[in-house]
Formats: sequence, structure tokens, C-alpha cells
Amino acid sequence: MDPVFTLDEETPLAYFEKIVAFIYTPHYARHLRKIGARYDRETIPEDLDLMPFIIDALIFDTYINGKTPLDDFIAFFQPQLSPARLRIYQQFRQRNQLSAFQVRAVERPETLYLTDLIDDSEWVVKDNQALRFLYPNSFTISRLLPWENNYVLSGSCALLNHKEPEAVISIARSLKLPPLMVTG
Repeated sequence: MDPVFTLDEETPLAYFEKIVAFIYTPHYARHLRKIGARYDRETIPEDLDLMPFIIDALIFDTYINGKTPLDDFIAFFQPQLSPARLRIYQQFRQRNQLSAFQVRAVERPETLYLTDLIDDSEWVVKDNQALRFLYPNSFTISRLLPWENNYVLSGSCALLNHKEPEAVISIARSLKLPPLMVTG
């Protein structure tokens, strides 16, 4: 019997957790080692947990026979998804952004204003969980996912205790790899 798409709550985390549960099968999980082996640990701080970045890379940046696991997820559950839920997943696919950011301002209870250190673009993030560890002038390498008219942080989010933006950009470049293409 095929799994049924259900959500306990309409939150970004609940939507993202559905994708993560979908990829935890032997079919997808076997690629996690390939992805992990692509990272140069010499250029990434020892205390940075790579697993969230590996999982994100599998979901968004790994093409198995021309499709990402997120594409497969959407195709598999599309018959069960309302148009609004389908649109959320399609936006996750089309408008996600992995980069190095500096927190410019925090507005309680849930708003962060980020600047992309690579291209100076501005991002508004609505994520009350992120306010627990991100603060003005801090740096993060994160994947942003669209949610309503703003963005939220995905599982790959690292707070970096560096003073210089150049060091953060260098680490981000080590984490932002070209897509992995797998056939067969």
C-alpha cells in the first residue's frame, strides 16, 4: 500500500519533514555517502555538522536519472496534494537558496533580515526557531525555502563564529557543490 500524505500541522517544518521521510529509503540513502565524500573536510570547520547539508544536497542538488528526489516526491504525492500544498513543494524546488548570510536585523517574535554575502541580495526570513541562535551581525550558511511571502531556514543551517565575511564565504563555497548527476 502506498503511503498517504498527511500533515499534523501546516508548518514549513512539517512540509520539509515529509520530504526527509520520503528520502530515507535504500533507493535514495545509498547516495548520501557519495554526497558526503564530495566535501573537502579540510576547508570546513570541524564542528560543523555536515549531515543536514548532505541531506539537503540529496533533496535539492542530486539528479538521479535526471530528476531530484524532490521531483520524485512531488510526482509520487501529486494525486494526493491539494493545489495549495503542491504549490508549496513546487516553490521549494524552484526558489530555494543555499548561501552565506549575515543577519542584519532581528525583529521579534520571528523576523530575520539577512544579506547574502555573495551577491548582497536581501532576504526576509520568518522563523521563530532561528531567533534562538541567530542574532544581529552573526553569520550563517543556510538553505532558505520559500514560505508564504517570505523564507524559512531548512535543516541545513550553520551558525558560524567568524568575524570576517570572507571566511564565511569560503566555507559556503566548500558546502555549495555542483549538482551530483547519477544514472542507473
